[in-house]
Amino acid sequence: VAAQPEAPRPSGKKRKRVLTSAELNEKLAALRVENEKLRKQVDIVTNKTVQFDKDRELAERRMRAMIQDKNVSSAKLDEVVANHLEMYADYGNARHEELTFHLEQLEKLAAPTTVTKMSLWTLGQSDEFYKNYKRPHSLAGILMRELDISPQQGKQIMVHRKTIQRLADNIQASRVLLKKLKNLCLHKQKVFRDRMVKCQEI
Repeated sequence: VAAQPEAPRPSGKKRKRVLTSAELNEKLAALRVENEKLRKQVDIVTNKTVQFDKDRELAERRMRAMIQDKNVSSAKLDEVVANHLEMYADYGNARHEELTFHLEQLEKLAAPTTVTKMSLWTLGQSDEFYKNYKRPHSLAGILMRELDISPQQGKQIMVHRKTIQRLADNIQASRVLLKKLKNLCLHKQKVFRDRMVKCQEI
């Protein structure tokens, strides 16, 4: 009787979960929004020194002409001035969007990736964590097998644990400072806007 072929043994590695259509569409929509933001920012940076200044100068000439024109109503002039401030003033909506964009980009750059988070967490564990690597189902054992870390490398990792912990603390402190900077900038801009509005009402 011919021997039956042996069934393939499981490799021990879990298969990566396949994303559903809804999840893929959600990721695609987020990428499109991000791409549109970046495209607008490129346009702003590229044209800022030329077209932006030309548009502002043209708008200012139009306002001066409207002020001298007695046929222009106060309501119309107020509307034109308000639109000009939103577009070109330091506290206007255009400047607010640009400021928010850069602050959000800074926050994204300072945020560690998933790989970095996992690396920092792994490198920051205690001695007991690495002593359990011989247990097949322990988290340390799984990580050392998946990352192909030798016992000697594990000992070297433990030597640098304090440095890694300081690095993780510095990353967290940087993110906190960026959050404070964002809140401060947005608050200052709002205060500036409110005060300028009051000056215009005098």
